[in-house]
Formats: sequence, structure tokens, C-alpha cells
Amino acid sequence: AREFHGKARQAFLGLVCANKFNPLAKPKDLPTPTGYNINLTKPANDPGVDNPFEGFDPYKDCQPAVPLAKFEGEELKKRRFLLSQSWFLIGEEHFDADPAVAIEADEKEKVSKEYANYRGPSKEEVFRNRWNEMLNEKKLRKLRLHNYYAISAYTRVATQFKDSKEYNSALYKRAWTYFKIDRYLKALAEFDDLLVRAKEKDLQENAVRYVALCAFYQKQSADPIGW
Repeated sequence: AREFHGKARQAFLGLVCANKFNPLAKPKDLPTPTGYNINLTKPANDPGVDNPFEGFDPYKDCQPAVPLAKFEGEELKKRRFLLSQSWFLIGEEHFDADPAVAIEADEKEKVSKEYANYRGPSKEEVFRNRWNEMLNEKKLRKLRLHNYYAISAYTRVATQFKDSKEYNSALYKRAWTYFKIDRYLKALAEFDDLLVRAKEKDLQENAVRYVALCAFYQKQSADPIGW
């Protein structure tokens, strides 16, 4: 399913978050969280806050297409399995997202307009450098945003489907995502908790490795605040 990227995500969201997403609609770009500046590594008003995006949980109020209350017994188990699998795959799609895929075609037009009246030397080189700079900025913004959407999707599994087989994997991938965005203290706490909960040997071994990495990078970082 991940081969279809946004289309697959839209289909899964139509199942688990029907109150917000239409599975038949054309996938839209990820909305920037209201009230947050996704470009900042820390909040402008308080550089000491450990988590400037604490309140950003885009999938928090999602409701499935068919309420679980309508089912019981084996059918309820099947439905819960389907929803937990879907949320986990949505998280995986965000986790593995290639931000370059989502770059809008009109970015080059914006740069062209910006330098339309430029008459200085090496205009082509200046244009090319600015174009690459804008693309890199946009890729980075989208990658940051995908990370927070991934955390939100994994959190749905972690909070709503604790009896699912994806539960420990979702905890692991959520902790890994925090590590990716330099939230070393948060990642350290989640990996440490996973060591107590997880029975899978591979998850335990990887968690031990990331606990050590989190401690190392946290110590090395003069500014532990992540994206």
C-alpha cells in the first residue's frame, strides 16, 4: 500500500477518520498546524520549552466510518484489527514519506518572478542556487510535518488498541520518530518504557541501542529542543 503514498493514506483515513477524510477525494497536501510555526526549531516566545508542538495531534478527533459500538464478539475483534492495522500503516506512510514527492510545481514560477528583474552577473547561477535553496527548505518543512503526523497516527494505536499486535511496534516507531526529530528526552523515555513492555527480542535489542543513542546525543547537544 505504501507504493501509492498519498492515495493509500487517503483510503485508510476514509476508513478510520471518516469525519475528516473522504477516501474518494483527491489527496491534499498536509495542512500546516494552526498556531505553530513549523519552520522554527523552538518557539520564538519561549526557547526553554521542551516541546513546542505538544498540542499538535491532527488525528486526535478521528471517528471510523462505522462505529465499533455496532459490533460485538468476533466481528468486533475483526473490526478492531482492521482499524489498528490501518492506523499503523498510516503512521508508516508518514514515517517513510519522501518530501520531494510533494513539492509543488509552481515553486519554480515563484523563483522566476522573484528574479524576473534581476540584471546582475551570473543570473542563471543565482537563479539555480535560489531554486535549490527553496526546494530544500520546502522538503525540510514537509518532512518535519510528516513526522508529527506519524506520531499522531502511532498514538491512535497506542491509546485505542492496546490489545493489538501492532501495539508494541507502534510504541517503537513513535519513539523512533521522536528520535528523528531530535526529541531525545522524549524518545529516551519511550524507549525505556518499551523495554519494560515489549516481549519481542528484536524490539528490545533496538530499544536498548536507541536508549544509548538518545543519551549520547542528548549529552552532546547544547540545545536539546527538537523540531
